[in-house]
Amino acid sequence: MAGFGVFADVEKHSARGSGIRQFSPFRAENLDEPCWFTIIKVNQGRLVAMTAAFTVRVKDETASKLDRLAEKLDRSRSYMASEAIDAFVEQQEWQLAEIEAGLAEADRGEFASDEDVAKVVGKYVKSVRQL
Repeated sequence: MAGFGVFADVEKHSARGSGIRQFSPFRAENLDEPCWFTIIKVNQGRLVAMTAAFTVRVKDETASKLDRLAEKLDRSRSYMASEAIDAFVEQQEWQLAEIEAGLAEADRGEFASDEDVAKVVGKYVKSVRQL
């Protein structure tokens, strides 16, 4: 962090996986007592501290894989599991919304005609036969 004056020698202390980082922005030799600031990590505009805790059971193999990934990425098991659950929930919400939108279109009669479907299928059948 060169070029930041008193911030040049930042002493970092990380509560791994907690989403909270504490550090002293001043050199220890310049202070009679340590001076600490607490920074709450913000992820994509949301405070990470707003979370719910619950227990899930996973296969031993999955837990081992999760631990290896967490170690490689210098993250906690909890952080990695939370990210995986977030991604899964987002994907499932998107998929269900698309299915519901498609069903609503079909209910309104907004779908391809038999001729349109035959053209698309015919295009791919021809390309497979040419192989």
